[in-house]
Amino acid sequence: MDRARLMLVCAGLAGRTKVACLHQLADDGSAMGIRFLIDLPCRCVVTRMWGSVSGADIHEYLRAMRAHPDFNPDYPRIVDMRRITQMPTTSEMRMLAQTVSAMAGGTGRRALIADRDYPFGLLRMFEIIAGIHSTETDYRAFRDPASAAEWLELDASVVAPLEEPDEDDPPA
Repeated sequence: MDRARLMLVCAGLAGRTKVACLHQLADDGSAMGIRFLIDLPCRCVVTRMWGSVSGADIHEYLRAMRAHPDFNPDYPRIVDMRRITQMPTTSEMRMLAQTVSAMAGGTGRRALIADRDYPFGLLRMFEIIAGIHSTETDYRAFRDPASAAEWLELDASVVAPLEEPDEDDPPA
């Protein structure tokens, strides 16, 4: 059985930003989630992923983000993958790197965050392959949100919520 979508929620936060969250449950009962925040005043997108995330989950996230009415493909993006317990496979990451620019579109910078060696290595591979397939978008892997924000030239307050526990986070 494929993963079953439990909910996709769109809501306003303080009238300034929009958030969408995709929660799914794997066959083994483990939870995963992808939450993206379109920060209109800061003109950026901040994404947090947790649990067991597959290439198909990331494709669904990209589709949902792109369909969101407030989405701007040229906004810089931060993707925090530090709470992922299982990454997409190497072959899924290669395929994602080849297709992500067409799916998500836009120009500019995309910061990918992983603090453990194996996920960070996969993101570095993604960065290199995506760079070959996209001349308008620059991907870079980081180990912490502050460095990612600095590279994107965003205020550190944009990534501060990434350091706080989220009600959907798996237990440490």
